[in-house]
Amino acid sequence: PGLVGAFFPSPRVPGFRFPVPWPLGSSMAEKVLENPKWPPEWPYSEQDFARMDESDDGIFYSQPRLVFHIDDAAVTAITEYYSKCFEDGQDVLDICSS
Repeated sequence: PGLVGAFFPSPRVPGFRFPVPWPLGSSMAEKVLENPKWPPEWPYSEQDFARMDESDDGIFYSQPRLVFHIDDAAVTAITEYYSKCFEDGQDVLDICSS
C-alpha cells in the first residue's frame, strides 16, 4: 500500500485531484480538535508576537525577491501543466508569483 489515502479535488483545475497521504476525515488536526485541552490562561505575551525586525516593511519590499515558495517537484508539475494549457506568447497574470 502507498502513502496516498485519498484524493482532494482541485477547486481551480477541473479533473485534477491532489493526493492526500491520509484518509480524509481522520487527520491529526481533526483528532486533536475532537477533545481540545486548552490552557486555563492565554500562554503568550505581546513580546511573543513582536517582529524580529520592526523596520518599515516597505524597505524589505522595495527590491524584487524572486524566490520559489514551492518545492522542486511542485515547480516541475506546475511548469508541465502550464506548458499544456498555455501557448507561447499568451499573457498570464500569475498573482502567486514573487
